[in-house]
This record gives sequence, C-alpha cells and structure tokens, in this order.
Amino acid sequence: MVNSNTMGIPAAQNQYLYTVPQKKSGNGTVFGAITVGALGGGTVGYLMDRNNINRDGKASDIFTKRVSEKFLKTDNKSKELYKQINYVLKKIDGVKDSAGLKKLLDKNVDATKIICQGLYSSVDDIVKMVSSDNIKSTKEKIKNSLKATNELMYQYSKNIIEKCWDKDTKEFIKPDSVDKKLFDIVKNTKTTGQWKRCLKYGGITAGVLGALSIAYKMMYTRKTP
Repeated sequence: MVNSNTMGIPAAQNQYLYTVPQKKSGNGTVFGAITVGALGGGTVGYLMDRNNINRDGKASDIFTKRVSEKFLKTDNKSKELYKQINYVLKKIDGVKDSAGLKKLLDKNVDATKIICQGLYSSVDDIVKMVSSDNIKSTKEKIKNSLKATNELMYQYSKNIIEKCWDKDTKEFIKPDSVDKKLFDIVKNTKTTGQWKRCLKYGGITAGVLGALSIAYKMMYTRKTP
C-alpha cells in the first residue's frame, strides 16, 4: 500500500542514493558507488511501486478487496452477513426443491433478510410460490440479489479509500467524514502483491550486492602483495 510517510521523499532519497562522492582513484570508491546504486535500485523500485491508487485517484481491485476484508473484521454484524451471503451463494446451486431452499435460507437468517426485505415477504411466503418449473429462475434471482449486496459492500469500501486519497499530495489524509479506525486500515493496508514485489526487488538487490562483493574481493586480492 501507499504509505503516507514515504510519499514525500522519493526524489530526495534518489538523490542521496545515487549521488556518491567521487575520488580521483581507488577501486573501493568505484565499488562503493556501485553498491549504493544497487541498494538504491531495490529501495527506489519499492517506492515506485504504487499501484494501489492510479493517477486518477481510483483504488485498484486488489487493494479494495483487501481493505474491504479488513473493514469487515471491525464489524461483527457485517462480517457475519458477508459470511452468510457467500455461503448461500456457494450452496444454492445444489438446492433441488422448495424444501431444500427453505432449509438453506432458514440457516442463514441475515442473508435471507436481504431477500425478504426486497420482496416485503417472509421465507415461507417465498417458498410457497416455488415449484419445479420456476425453482431455477428463483435461485438465479436470489443469487443476483445477494451478489448485488456484496458489490455494494465492495463499492462502499472503494468509496472510503478514494475519499481518503489526496490527489494533490499523493497520500492518504483523513477526511472528517471517515472514522479514524477505518482510515487507519486504509492507510496501513498492504496487498500481497506489494510484499511480493518488494521481496523481488530486495532479492535482486541482495544478489547484485553479493556478486559485487565477490568481484571486489578478487580485485583487491590481485593488487595486494
């Protein structure tokens, strides 16, 4: 994730990493310059890896999903609702008749409320109208209703993220309309992809540094009486 603590320093850090004092001679100086440059490559690569928010201030799908998952952990009711919705979506295709549908919905009360509220009806009222001729289409409509709720929860998270993003400073700044707990989640969330890319850059840096160390030792040994 984009860390607000680092957003203001990439230019200055690049200058520090790549501006190495030059001496008239000496392999140590050359090696030092190359080493600092190699280390800089890993650091700069990580700092430049800011794909969670694009240039238009829109949050990426991966980042939004990760933040949304963390939001759910702060609210037990929302977490339970999300769990039930996905359980029904997973199991409903296996329902064969009205009795099976009633059993599934009765076990997932929170998810069922969404369906019933949209129809101003109870589970029993819905099930009574289900037959072998319409059960397939009924299940599809139930799935669409639950998926729409999931999409709304996702969009809500995305809206919060983008509300916290300041396009001018290119960092997360807490707006008055966003709870501090939610803001802290947005600010401190890192995606799996970010960590993998960071490790990738770090791995390359370590490999280059190791090779340069060996080369330097060989050069120094040859010139030593």
